[in-house]
This record gives sequence, structure tokens and C-alpha cells, in this order.
Amino acid sequence: MGCGAGTTARIENNYLHNCNSGFWIYENVTPAPHPYIINNTIANMQYTGIEMDGFYSNADIINNIFSNCNVGIFQSVPSCSPMCSTTPSVVANNIMWNNTGGNYVGVQITGIGYIVSTNGQGNPVDPYFNMSQDPLFNVAPNLSSVSPCINAGNTSYSSNIGFDSSYVCNTPVMNVRNISKDVIALKLFPNPSSGSFNVQLDENISDGKLVLINAIGQEVYSQKIAKGTNEINADKLAKGFYIYFVLQDKQKVSDGKLIIE
Repeated sequence: MGCGAGTTARIENNYLHNCNSGFWIYENVTPAPHPYIINNTIANMQYTGIEMDGFYSNADIINNIFSNCNVGIFQSVPSCSPMCSTTPSVVANNIMWNNTGGNYVGVQITGIGYIVSTNGQGNPVDPYFNMSQDPLFNVAPNLSSVSPCINAGNTSYSSNIGFDSSYVCNTPVMNVRNISKDVIALKLFPNPSSGSFNVQLDENISDGKLVLINAIGQEVYSQKIAKGTNEINADKLAKGFYIYFVLQDKQKVSDGKLIIE
């Protein structure tokens, strides 16, 4: 995520997982952006859940879950006067769990992360009602009925912490293969790959286009493919996690995940 000067963005109810980083806030000029990052679940980030860089970046970070990241919230502290700081305005009612590099790295808020009391549910909290407990997912981002995130948030936004799992579709609405002969079977192998791999299409597609997207949403590779087995040589791409999909007549007909190592 990027915000321009003077921008007030409201970023809420998202589930971000298995990326390099979640949200990145950066500004070196005034007026600074002031995003509201609310009721998100940010899990399994290789680097940071939220990173704040630049002289004048700030944010309200409320009711979020940071789980199994390297760092939960990272603040880069500029070497300048106290008036020029990336300190977030509010970091409250969040839950931190198993962020191996730290929950609040460089965050310049007095007492953050230090347990001083309990909330209404009896959970230990810091002065800003942030918790450090297992969110107790059934399957992320769905919370179990005994999760400490339930009814523990700032009720100005939501009574709960994290992504609202009622928006998740857990069961298929219909069996697509029963209604369309155009559904294709795609095999991509080996996966993980060194960058050289095969894409095999079934007989339902005569030609198409393979596209690779990196962890920050950029298209980094594309190649025309046809039915049968196609050899792909993308060994110049950096190691990491990619999304691949196949386009036919500019419509996405298949997708999946690829790891290059």
C-alpha cells in the first residue's frame, strides 16, 4: 500500500498472507498521509506486517491481527528533530502472535507491548489494549469461538479484532465443471522450481498466455502457451513466491501459486 501526500485512506477488513510484506507507509514531505488500518488480519509475512518509513509517515493501526510474521509493526526512525517522525498516531486493540523478529520494532510509543492490565475479557493488555496471545484460528482467517479477538476490539470500528470472517465463502456455490466445458486442467511442475518448469494444459484450451505476478502485484513474466506441455524458462526471476495465471481471450481461466527457489 502507498499513500500520497495529504491522503487519508481507510484500509479495513482485509486478509493478507504469505507475502513479503503487508502495508508500507512512506512519506518524506508534508502534508503527510494518514491512513486508518483497521480490522485486518496479516499473517505469514516474510518481512513486516506494517512498515513505516520516511520523515512524516503516520497511521492509526487499530483492531488488527499480526500473526507469524518476521516483524509485526516496523518503524524506521529518521535522524532528525522530534517534529519529523514516523511514529504512528494510534496503535491500539491489536493482537500480536509469534512474530519472530519482534512485535513493535522501533515503534516510538511509550510502554507499547508491556503488559499492565487486563481487558473486559480478562486478557492481558498493554496500556493501549494491545494483546500478545494466540488468536486461535480454526483455519485462518476464521477465528474459533473462544478466540481472545472476540469482543475485544475498539467498538468504534468493530467489537472484534481482525478480518470479519463472515465474508469468507467456505463452500462452493456450484460445481463449475458441471456447467462449463471450458474449464481447463493445468499442471505446473516442478513446484517449487529453479525457474525452469513445465506448464501442461488439457484439450479444453488451444492457446493462451501464462503470466507471473510477484508478491507486490507486479507482472514480471509472460509467455504464450498452447495445449500440451510447454517448457518455461524464467530462471532470471528472483527467488520467492509468485502467483501464476493463464489468460484465454484476455479472460483468466486458471491460476495458482509458484515458488522459485
